Amino acid sequence: AWTLLLARETGADPGPYRDALRRLERREGPLTRWAAGRGDADSSDRMETAAAVRALLALDPDDPSARAGIRWLLTERTGDSFGDTRDTAATLAALCDYLARHPQAAQAPTSVAVRV
Repeated sequence: AWTLLLARETGADPGPYRDALRRLERREGPLTRWAAGRGDADSSDRMETAAAVRALLALDPDDPSARAGIRWLLTERTGDSFGDTRDTAATLAALCDYLARHPQAAQAPTSVAVRV
């Protein structure tokens, strides 16, 4: 996902990276997720999915896989968070990117509370 964004920002062709990202998609009905690599203690499925969603949205705000990734992320909420603080931060960044491109997706009134 990050390589795709880097290619886009530097003017390189992001197509091969987008295609590689699509091959890693894990479809689960109307949901899509991307899995963390085996033995990768620094990542999680939530973090990988959030990164993939952000990259796909940067290329195409109407990408159906990004929308399906957002749906999957929303199913991962437990109480007031999405796992640990890193997963929650990554998920909130993806949700903000999605809502910036699709403000009609938020049902009014909508609020977010961040507690530290």
